[in-house]
Amino acid sequence: MTDATPYTELPGFGDLLLEESYVLDVVAHPAVVTIRADLVLTAEHPEYRSPADQEPYCWRRGTITLPGVSALTWTGQGTPPSTDASGTIDYGNIDELVRTGETTRIEGDFGTITVEGSEPQVQLDPGPAPSEG
Repeated sequence: MTDATPYTELPGFGDLLLEESYVLDVVAHPAVVTIRADLVLTAEHPEYRSPADQEPYCWRRGTITLPGVSALTWTGQGTPPSTDASGTIDYGNIDELVRTGETTRIEGDFGTITVEGSEPQVQLDPGPAPSEG
């Protein structure tokens, strides 16, 4: 059996703090799952900037993509989203993202998503950080 690899050891994910990031949307299409999020960058990330006044983290909006999906299960979808002071809807944090062989499992308030497919990818949107995380 292959050992699980935590997200911090996956290419592009090492300088993120997913446990403090906010999931804004999850979309599943044939062969791909995308997760839009306000991602927390650690101080080691090349695009890290000092947090705005009274903000605890450096947030950047981005997308986590699970490409090449050949099988998908999504359980525990019962938690409703929350709305922050700016009116942005979020589905909580990513509590865990691990990869074992060809399987990626992501857990959070939005449920547990398990996919068979290619390695997850992350891409930050260009431009400034969102005003609130």
